Amino acid sequence: MYRYKEVRADTSKIIECFQKAGDLGYSKGYLVLGSMYAYGMYVSTNYTKAAVYYQKAIDLGNPDGYSSLGDLYNQKQDTNKALEYYQKACKKGEDEVDCEEAEALEHQLSLKKK
Repeated sequence: MYRYKEVRADTSKIIECFQKAGDLGYSKGYLVLGSMYAYGMYVSTNYTKAAVYYQKAIDLGNPDGYSSLGDLYNQKQDTNKALEYYQKACKKGEDEVDCEEAEALEHQLSLKKK
């Protein structure tokens, strides 16, 4: 029977590998780094760094960056910014969930205006 041993992650190596992947044009490297900072995985939560990495993924042509930025701003309770990025993701046609999120936020904002 095979037994897993506890493996301690070398955070600096993890970041270095995903950074290198992004720098070489593999946009998912930047998405992973963005998620690490957005959700505090192996690093302290840092929304500013998360946003930078998500934007880098977008700049490399990865539309998932729009969804990730929408999620990030929604998490920060910045409904207007979240809506902006969900709408961009929806226009890219990658995921119906983004369109549903955009519609829900539009509805939420319309209720606040009443």
